Amino acid sequence: MRRLWRYVEDVESGKQVVGEYIRKAVKRFRSMMERIEKDPDCPYYFDEKKAQTFFNFCELCRQYKDKWAGVPLHLEDWQSFLFGNIYGFRKKSNGTRFFKKCVLFIGRKQGKSTLMCPVAIFDGAVGNSSEVYCLATKREQAKIVYDCVYHTIKQDPVLSAMFQNYRSATRLVNKRNSSIIAPLSADYSTQDGLNCSTAIADEIAAWKS
Repeated sequence: MRRLWRYVEDVESGKQVVGEYIRKAVKRFRSMMERIEKDPDCPYYFDEKKAQTFFNFCELCRQYKDKWAGVPLHLEDWQSFLFGNIYGFRKKSNGTRFFKKCVLFIGRKQGKSTLMCPVAIFDGAVGNSSEVYCLATKREQAKIVYDCVYHTIKQDPVLSAMFQNYRSATRLVNKRNSSIIAPLSADYSTQDGLNCSTAIADEIAAWKS
């Protein structure tokens, strides 16, 4: 949580140079936290434990490419802010996440696939009958994040024991909780029967709709 708050403070002070939308996101975060503190009728709360659980899970995942192969992930301040919003804010009514969607724009070769990898694995590991899909317009593009997920799982003995790899169907299956992780593209033959719990959508600028 220290990194999350440091990012908020650095943006507010001007130490961290960011664009308009990031400033607004930080302002929203501060406003929501203040409402939680002051308004007993606030419909949401911030669960530090759940946010920290995801942070810890991320940093147990190991990278697999180039000189970073085998090196655990280390969340930067802005990444902690991103995931803190997603996994920290919860609805009082049922404890589910307050934010259901996140749109992230960062430059090429900045580790987007690596960053999204723990999101897919986490839901597949702790969810109940979760269906996690790595989405793109073309199957080869959809497999980029999926392959990152596969190799990350392969490096960890606990995750490897949890997930079974079905190469013929190109999917990872967690038999303990009946969850799956799979790539999916617009040119997929059929999309009937899908009940997506987490979707990681890649290269959305190329999507027609």
